[in-house]
Amino acid sequence: MAGIRHNFSEVAQRLNSMSESVQQKVRETVEFYAGEIEVEAIRNAPGPGDNVATQKGTQALRNIKPDKGWTPVSQAIGYQIDSTGYKATIFVERSAGEVAAWIEFGTGQSARSYLASVPPEWKALAAKFYINGRGTILAQPYFLPAFLRNQILFVNELKDILRTARI
Repeated sequence: MAGIRHNFSEVAQRLNSMSESVQQKVRETVEFYAGEIEVEAIRNAPGPGDNVATQKGTQALRNIKPDKGWTPVSQAIGYQIDSTGYKATIFVERSAGEVAAWIEFGTGQSARSYLASVPPEWKALAAKFYINGRGTILAQPYFLPAFLRNQILFVNELKDILRTARI
């Protein structure tokens, strides 16, 4: 039975020692789930003309944009596959500004409540966008739910591929 590997280069090296068909299945699975996360996050994120829920009611995104180059959150979500095909980076482009994180995690009391239920690495990410703890934007998660749901499906499918490869 294979041990758990946390080093990506070790995992990639192990995959490269497997048959080309297994490698291709893994690459296809990585790309499929990166696309699934992207689509779900886009579907759930505010788009052009959408408003953001705050403690004081809805607020037009144009009133909370951090600078003139702002892009609606739903239009700033994407993914990129690395050269091995084994690793995907799913992201919200900087053009969406800090508002993308404020919408995901909330601000002020909403952030405190929501962040109590998220994995530690997501709390650390949210902390990078902390300003003063007095914001009024309600958490409207669009990225994390898509990531967590598809992460489970991805891991299960990957396990099936690797189990089949050993037969």
